[in-house]
Amino acid sequence: MRQRQHSLLLLSIPALLLGAISCTTHEGDNYYSGGGAGSEGPPGKTGADGQDGEDGLNGLDAVGGQDGKDGKDGRDGRDGLPGQDGDDWTSGATGGSGGEPLPEEYPSNLPACDSIVPLEDLEFDLFGEDGHAFYFEVTPEMRQAQDNQVCDNGPGQGPVYELGSGEESCPPSAFNVRVVPAGSAVCADTGKVELDLPGQSSWRPWSEIPNFKLDVGQFIDQKFASGDKTLRMNNGQADSTIVREATALAIWRAMDYPAPKTRFVKTQSNVWDYDYEPGVFAAHVMVQPYKKAFFASELPEITSAWEGQGNPFSGWSDLECEWSKPKDCEDSKLRDIVQVVSEAPQGEGFMAATEGVIDWPMLHKNQCLSALTGTGDDWIHNSNNVVIALNTDGKIIYLPYSTDISGGHPWYPTTPYDAYSGYYGGYGGYYGPGGSDIQLPAACAQDSECRTLALDTCDEMIDQFEALDVVPTIVEERCDTLDDTGLRRPADDDVCDSLEDFYSDRPGELREEIAYLRETGGGFGGAGPTPDGSGGAIGSGGAIGIPID
Repeated sequence: MRQRQHSLLLLSIPALLLGAISCTTHEGDNYYSGGGAGSEGPPGKTGADGQDGEDGLNGLDAVGGQDGKDGKDGRDGRDGLPGQDGDDWTSGATGGSGGEPLPEEYPSNLPACDSIVPLEDLEFDLFGEDGHAFYFEVTPEMRQAQDNQVCDNGPGQGPVYELGSGEESCPPSAFNVRVVPAGSAVCADTGKVELDLPGQSSWRPWSEIPNFKLDVGQFIDQKFASGDKTLRMNNGQADSTIVREATALAIWRAMDYPAPKTRFVKTQSNVWDYDYEPGVFAAHVMVQPYKKAFFASELPEITSAWEGQGNPFSGWSDLECEWSKPKDCEDSKLRDIVQVVSEAPQGEGFMAATEGVIDWPMLHKNQCLSALTGTGDDWIHNSNNVVIALNTDGKIIYLPYSTDISGGHPWYPTTPYDAYSGYYGGYGGYYGPGGSDIQLPAACAQDSECRTLALDTCDEMIDQFEALDVVPTIVEERCDTLDDTGLRRPADDDVCDSLEDFYSDRPGELREEIAYLRETGGGFGGAGPTPDGSGGAIGSGGAIGIPID
């Protein structure tokens, strides 16, 4: 494999500081020095009991469901973040006891611009070029609230009342973001905007390069010239680096499946200037969220979109309205779709009975692309990162979301075509004909007409994938772009090399897998092979084990 020239970010940072959470990474991390040790975080909350299948979540009533599954135990609380050294009894800027009191402000070292214009007058292609820069300005009090996830806990999304006279913590905010287009001397200052640090396994505090969710229209009526108001900037810290998500979504789009646009961006902040040194910066992959700007340009026929986790066809889901043309998402229509699917005959005739509410051609493409790109933490394989969109024709489609766990990611090194939710020991399962836990791909596999169309679709998509010559046109292009923009980090080299290997081998592997399913009449056999290749569970197609190297 070719070796790329290193151009280090945060060159002289002496020590790696990672939060004590269950999934951490050394890939793509930038190093920061910390102060005194923080106090241990509180224990994680115990997972809530699962709801009864007939109750459904967020108003999406399940039909004829079994009792809900017990909630997972909460994760252990994270260790307190280190405060700065000092003798004062007051807590440090990010939480540890024994640190200095909060500074009055974080001095800003804003990127220089020849001229500053209103955000909507800043003429640049937001998702047309890599290397745009974003400088986030927050107060010490807000940084502390963001690090402590004050606005992300409890049904009220933060406290109703707060002590002291400081700024309100929720929604979390930056008092300004300077936006500098790549190669431009003209920039924009946004003024106060919403700035959250979202994430699950990839969540990090300010000191460890967090994810950013930026909403420029929360406090001021403004938007980018592209029409976007909300942006997601992902850190790649879940053993991913920022390359995996960018590569996977580029492949989905190149395969003519609607998916978010992405670009690599430079991120800076007065927080990092204060903690380390002026001018320090990180790199993120900027992802277009499923909001008005996306649907207007990519899927104008969509009327409602829900995002979350779970499976509404199994009696449990946690889906929130992400976007809708009407005032609110059309929950009643989604409930009606669940009703139709639950009443459809299992086995032969399932697709015919549900083709009025499920866009089966799109679902077949989604399932194949998930297997081709190795996207394991999705609605098929893990009942997670679920995005359901409702079309004007009354049918639903699934959209890819949070594809950083892809391309042979160590958490999901294999993603067989038939590896449905529950295969990896997560949620879900399939109870067979008449059961209430309906996995749409699994139910399709028991209907010979649906199964044949699904496998035919995947064969055609593998041909299309090979014709794209993905390794040089997408993988190498995305990796070389990190060099071109000065955003590459040491860990990116290994991931880029591994992605080249994965996407070189994957179409041939999947073609053999599809042929095996045809030849054996495997149908739904639980989940295809187990992770060690020893074989699948016994289902309608018998015990099957697809040999995967």
